[in-house]
Amino acid sequence: MKITLTGLAHLTSSILMLIYSLAYRDIVIFALALTLVLILYYEYTSFHEVSGCIDKVSVRRVLDKKFVEELDDVEVKLIIDNNCNRAVPWVTLVDNIPRFLKLRSPKALFKVFVPPKKSVEVSYRVKPLTPGAHDLQKIELVFSDPLGYFVERRDVDCMESIVAIPRSASISIKLESIRRILGLVVKGKAIGGMYDLANIREYAVGDDARKILWKVYAKSGKLMVREDYGEALTRAFVMIDVRTHMWDLGSPPNNLASLHLRYAKSLIEHLARSRCNVDVALCAGQVPKIIENADKDITTTMYSLMSVLPTGEGCSSPLAGFIDSIKHLGRSPEFYDVAILITDPISIAIEHRLEDFEELLKVFTDKLIVAIPRFSYESYVSGEHLNKILQTLASIIENAGLGLEVSEEELAITSME
Repeated sequence: MKITLTGLAHLTSSILMLIYSLAYRDIVIFALALTLVLILYYEYTSFHEVSGCIDKVSVRRVLDKKFVEELDDVEVKLIIDNNCNRAVPWVTLVDNIPRFLKLRSPKALFKVFVPPKKSVEVSYRVKPLTPGAHDLQKIELVFSDPLGYFVERRDVDCMESIVAIPRSASISIKLESIRRILGLVVKGKAIGGMYDLANIREYAVGDDARKILWKVYAKSGKLMVREDYGEALTRAFVMIDVRTHMWDLGSPPNNLASLHLRYAKSLIEHLARSRCNVDVALCAGQVPKIIENADKDITTTMYSLMSVLPTGEGCSSPLAGFIDSIKHLGRSPEFYDVAILITDPISIAIEHRLEDFEELLKVFTDKLIVAIPRFSYESYVSGEHLNKILQTLASIIENAGLGLEVSEEELAITSME
């Protein structure tokens, strides 16, 4: 129990008035001072009696939706349970709102009276301004007497997360190299039967052993597999590189991290519409999260990825971590026809080395595309420096990869009030 500044001021005034009344023998001031002392004593005894119930008071947080699109409303309920036989007359609940959640209600602070053996429910509304996992953690409970002279504070761990998936835009991949791959592997291959040969290629981990051409193996010593019409689809590996600094560039809902994730979802949808098999890896923390066959259920895929990406955080490992993540699926880089890395010039300038891209190119030779979402990079990097970064990267990628794709699609959205 602590006395507040208001209580301390009340106590000091009472003592001074009492001393003054005795010094000047003023009966009116003496009566007033005595009244103030009795009020303070009553508040103290009342709160002291209630303080025995503090440990029997609990609080819960309930979300009406734990999974939404960014900018959708979520109702948050706070339920305080009084398991004591005495009423708790004055409790203030303060919920700590994460940085990228916007309050739709006037406040997330409530003063309530909780009857004995009863529960009281209050609520407010928020909307996530960015994709990712918005973690609601501690709730602060402040117990006090009605006049606020004495208080006791308690923080309650009450972890809940709102997972927001990015919205998407209709985008088109303009790069001729990826169009060539989509056309070469997909075009016309849904017209044949089981034994119409479409392609012969080297065996990759995860291939059906029944498709191995053993006669070719006997002659060449190489494991080769056949692909038949109706079976051969482009196999794409999408790598989403989200770094911590991206959350601070631009203003939500259109900071760089949000645009990055919207572009990633839009790209996956574009590949799925082109009948590609898509595996996706998101670098969040030290180990990338990888999802197999993301094209089958894009919404579930984005939920799984966003649930491991706390807002404001990002990847702390080098780009080579994406290569290691493939092993968790029991696959090898040779399994894929195209690998797409989604990154940005600022991350390239301050966090990546050219050697990182060269390492990716060694693994994904003639398969790697570096995709850069549209953003106002010029606000943070000089135009001359930006062009130099892109030109240097393009020269490296085009020598051993498929090229550099700079998106022209507008991915910014307007915050809906």
